Parts: sequence; structure tokens; C-alpha cells
Amino acid sequence: MPQVVVDANIVVKLPVSTEQSAPLDAMVAAWEADGMQILAPAHMVSEVTNVLKPKVVRQEISSAHGDSAFQALMLFLLAERPHTDHLPLAWDLAKQFCLANTYDAEYMALASSVGCDSWTADARFIRSLGAGAPDWVRAAPTEAS
Repeated sequence: MPQVVVDANIVVKLPVSTEQSAPLDAMVAAWEADGMQILAPAHMVSEVTNVLKPKVVRQEISSAHGDSAFQALMLFLLAERPHTDHLPLAWDLAKQFCLANTYDAEYMALASSVGCDSWTADARFIRSLGAGAPDWVRAAPTEAS
């Protein structure tokens, strides 16, 4: 079964379908149609809920929308992996790319350990990797073309 690692920046955008998110929505729909197994490290769910809940508190999204997004997250089929499998590699990648934390490196490490691409919608993270970024770390489409 083909696999792909997605980060919280992608997952948090999925419940909010807009014209700008159409390319991302299409990418995920194509993965699902192809039977792609979507992977994420275990902390991804906490990262997503840590983005959604403050948006509700700040009234950037309604409580009902927050609830819907949370329910969509719970239904989103992700195969979470335990942290311990890839933490040593995440630590090394964080050092190699001078990352301030290991959160982003854990997505990279998981993808590396299972031999698949890691997708992110975090343009700042992609830029921080610089010219030495692995070719299997990919930037997700985030705007309509």
C-alpha cells in the first residue's frame, strides 16, 4: 500500500474547503482514490487541536465550526505511529537543519523511516530547510492556480 506523511498544517486546512484550498483538497482526494495510507506521528492530532481550539476562543471560527472540524479530524483516516520509532532520526534531522524543535523533524523522520514523501503546507518550514532539503519533503499546494 502506498504511503504518505502529512503534517498538521495540511490536516488543519482540510475541514475548511475554500477556493484557495481547492488544490490541497484535490491532492488529498487523489490520495484517497489511489488508496494511499496517510501517516502522521502521534503528536499531529494534538498540534491540530491546538490550532483549532484557540480559533474558537478568539472567535475566528464559530464554536459549531470548531466542533465540525474536530469531528472531521477524528474521522480522517490516519495511521499514527509511535514516537519512539523515529525520534533518534528526528533529533538528528533537527540538528542537521538547525530546527528549534523536533515537531517538524518528526514528520520528516517518519517519512524517511517508511520510505515515503512528507508533505507540508508550512512554507516557512520549507524555506528553513534551505537548498539541502531532502527531495522527499514536499510543499503542498495551498492556493488555486
